[in-house]
Amino acid sequence: MAEVVAEKEHQDAVELLERQYQRLFLSEDGLVVLGDLAKHCYIQASTYVPGCTDAMLINEGARRIFLYIAQKVRMELTEAYLKRDKEAAKTA
Repeated sequence: MAEVVAEKEHQDAVELLERQYQRLFLSEDGLVVLGDLAKHCYIQASTYVPGCTDAMLINEGARRIFLYIAQKVRMELTEAYLKRDKEAAKTA
């Protein structure tokens, strides 16, 4: 019984965290931040650095963080690209 309660509490905490990510990153300002992160986290660029495995691993880590955020807000990457481009057009 205690395991069921603990699992329910864990699931509730996960759902709350996802809603918090969504409120933060799907707001107008959050979309601007997501667009900026996409530019700096190798979402549309290769993480490969010729001759430097360490740099490539660092770049992959940055990319992974963006993908984690996108997963938490349940975004498809194409949605992130479109929203980023829309925000960029507003500031241009």
